[in-house]
This record gives sequence, C-alpha cells and structure tokens, in this order.
Amino acid sequence: PYYIDMEYPDVNGSMVKLSDIVNNPKNKCVYIDFWATWCGPCRIFMESLAKTYEQYKDKGLEVYTISLDNDTEAWQPISYITYLPATDRHEQ
Repeated sequence: PYYIDMEYPDVNGSMVKLSDIVNNPKNKCVYIDFWATWCGPCRIFMESLAKTYEQYKDKGLEVYTISLDNDTEAWQPISYITYLPATDRHEQ
C-alpha cells in the first residue's frame, strides 16, 4: 500500500497513526475522510458514513476521519454522535 503516514490525536487525546490502522490485519479496507463542522455536505455525509461503517465494520472496514477544525471541542461531539473513529488534524 502507498500512502503518507499521518498521526493525529483522537477524541481522547491519544495519538493515532494511519500506519497502525492500515497495517492492522483485521482492517481489509481503510476509508479516510477529511471533514469539518463548518462544512454542511460533510456533516450530512457523516450520517451516511456512520451507517456504512456499522454495516461493514465486522467485514474489515475501518474509517479514519480527520477534522479540519481548529477547535477540538467543535468536532468531538459529532464524532461521539456518529460513533466514527475520529482524529484532529491540528495538534493540541
């Protein structure tokens, strides 16, 4: 696989590396989504993405969502509502 490794804090402040997700043998397909709370289409798509994740997570789908927001408090509630694994592009 070819990708640029990234590392960002998750909703709990723990650092998450893309390579750890990609190299996990249980993850057969990794979907990366860049989004922001100020992006209306992104917010709408998150609902659909959450449903897709729930449907296919047991078959090896992993979703890596990266918020483009500057404020962690803006995106954390949304990641909890959708139950999608989320990280923050901006270091805390």
